[in-house]
Amino acid sequence: MAKGWYVAVWCVSYSLLSSFCGFASAKGQNVTATVVQDNIKAGDVISGTVSDSLGPLMMVNIIERDAKSRIVAHAVTDMDGEFSMRIVNPKDRLEITLLGYEKLDTVINGTHFDIRMKENKDLPPVYVVAERPFVTMYGPLLPNPITKRLLVLDGVIITADKTVWDGIDLKKTEYSKDEMARVFGVKASKIKSVTVLEDVEAASAWGVHGWNGVIEVQTKKGYRKMKKGS
Repeated sequence: MAKGWYVAVWCVSYSLLSSFCGFASAKGQNVTATVVQDNIKAGDVISGTVSDSLGPLMMVNIIERDAKSRIVAHAVTDMDGEFSMRIVNPKDRLEITLLGYEKLDTVINGTHFDIRMKENKDLPPVYVVAERPFVTMYGPLLPNPITKRLLVLDGVIITADKTVWDGIDLKKTEYSKDEMARVFGVKASKIKSVTVLEDVEAASAWGVHGWNGVIEVQTKKGYRKMKKGS
């Protein structure tokens, strides 16, 4: 009986020590499993929040890599720094990356994580030599040196001739339907709304394409279908 009690105490102590070591290791690299769970299985959903010393971080890559370093699952944090993803194998590892920050790596030992990232002060300066066009499903997205804003008509990215901006203040945050009619090549009477997105809101809606701001024009219902059929 005494021997059995000793074995039980030893097992519990070892288990607690292992959990503590795992927690300390994760915390040492600024990744803490706030909801620790031992019986995680393939297909379970994990979630978490990523931040730095100033607050939540958006557009952070959360990557699940297998034993052969292949990416098997991926998620990106939203405006609140939050993410969720369905894991493939609980034995894989999580890799957390964001340009300008130190890369983090951790085991999948929980279902919810609190992740704190540190700026990478050893990064060399980046010099832009030339810009390459982004390629979308609608064709190449060419950088516009004048507007520096993404133009979206009824949810479709378009490229306008730079001459249409003559006489229009490019620093405004509001535009009339008449102004945008010339830029987007539609009649003012057919425009339902004009929306200007900037900064975080633009990047959240359109990713890297919206970093310099976005102008969205929504036409009245049925106009684009009629135009396509005419």
